[in-house]
Amino acid sequence: MSAAISSCEVRALKYLAESVAANTGSCWAVLTSAEEIANKQDLSLVSFGLTSNRKTVELLDNVANPFVRYEHPRFVTKLTGRTVVRASQVEDCGAIIKIHPSNLPDRTWICCGGFGEWGTSGAAWYLTRKWRDIRSKFGKRPFVIFVQVKPDRDESAEPIIMAATPEELERQARGD
Repeated sequence: MSAAISSCEVRALKYLAESVAANTGSCWAVLTSAEEIANKQDLSLVSFGLTSNRKTVELLDNVANPFVRYEHPRFVTKLTGRTVVRASQVEDCGAIIKIHPSNLPDRTWICCGGFGEWGTSGAAWYLTRKWRDIRSKFGKRPFVIFVQVKPDRDESAEPIIMAATPEELERQARGD
């Protein structure tokens, strides 16, 4: 084994693999590590993890992400720097962010990243279980969704913020 992976990433991958199998018919997905594709950008992807995943960091840093920055221990809006969500001792929180990278607008990058492991796997669970609802709400547009998750219970993931524009996100931001 060249690297250990956390249980939240295994759970997240399981949810994605089940969803792809159930919903894509003849489509297929390639499962790989962020390290293996570190220098590749011309692809569509779903990444799991927050600052531990190079592709998530790349998505957050891409100019096509108009929504949020991660400033430990919180997400802030890119418009004003207002706090959107902050890490909590009681419940975890996960972000689902979809963009079309600035230099490759025909590609789609999605990340599921949480403050802790349950935020990451809860965000992945929500993305895969609610994909049809998400797609009907946002279509092909970029979006950000924050979910609240109880520890040890991915299925408890509930959206607390959903936005398709930076202005919409700004209106829903919780502030400091």
